[in-house]
Amino acid sequence: MRRKKKCQWTDHRRSAGSMIPVREIWLNRIHEERKNCCLPGPNMPTNTKKKKQRLRKPAKDKRTKKNQVSMEKSCEAFRSNRSEFEGFLDQMTQWFSDHQQQVDQHFSLEDKDQSGSVNLKDFELGLTTLSAPCQQLQLRLLTELLKTNDNNTISYQDLKRQLQRLSSTEVDVSSSKRRDDQLLNPDKDRTTENSCLMSRATL
Repeated sequence: MRRKKKCQWTDHRRSAGSMIPVREIWLNRIHEERKNCCLPGPNMPTNTKKKKQRLRKPAKDKRTKKNQVSMEKSCEAFRSNRSEFEGFLDQMTQWFSDHQQQVDQHFSLEDKDQSGSVNLKDFELGLTTLSAPCQQLQLRLLTELLKTNDNNTISYQDLKRQLQRLSSTEVDVSSSKRRDDQLLNPDKDRTTENSCLMSRATL
């Protein structure tokens, strides 16, 4: 009788008890290798890329420019209204005449060089603190009219006289503009005179 050949795997077969620790060791090695791959060391380069931060547009600068343009237009509109503007100058002239001593005391604290002048921002803040009878628009226009062209400062001494000179200058400018309008549009005055005569005739 022929003997049955033993299978090849039967000679190399291991018991189940001996296979368990080998398998666990192998799995532990694989697990550790995966951990080492996922966690980069100090010398290993990282593959993570930082997202680029988008630069925001300077919306604040645009708003300030728009506000500045609107403020300038409002100042020009207020200045073109001669009756209101001249009334405002008269009111501020009287106020500076009554409160010049307080103005000098307040601005002398800000004037470290004792030059008799302050910058535009300190001038506006000072008049606001002293409760000057002017709105923000009027205060901005007054600051622009009183500032010097050399270093953008305002002399806080004898503001009453400064406003009186400013008022006389504005009156001269307005009268010259009226003369120019009359020379350019002579028919306009005739039509206004004729309308006045017609209205009187109807009365």
